[in-house]
Amino acid sequence: MEKILGREVKDKVSGFYGIAESKHIYLTGSDQYGVQPVIDKDGKLPEKQYFDEDRLLIIGDGVINEL
Repeated sequence: MEKILGREVKDKVSGFYGIAESKHIYLTGSDQYGVQPVIDKDGKLPEKQYFDEDRLLIIGDGVINEL
């Protein structure tokens, strides 16, 4: 699978989108990413949500820092 961390992603099921800012690797093999959405219209930072890797679509470059 293409590199997800740091990219702008969207959950295929709920439509939730944001930047994939953390990766969680579990012994059971179901890796998840923490997705942080953008600041809302009231200037508040919504809560990060977690999604299985196979539910995420890359929709933008996000904040990739290619080394």
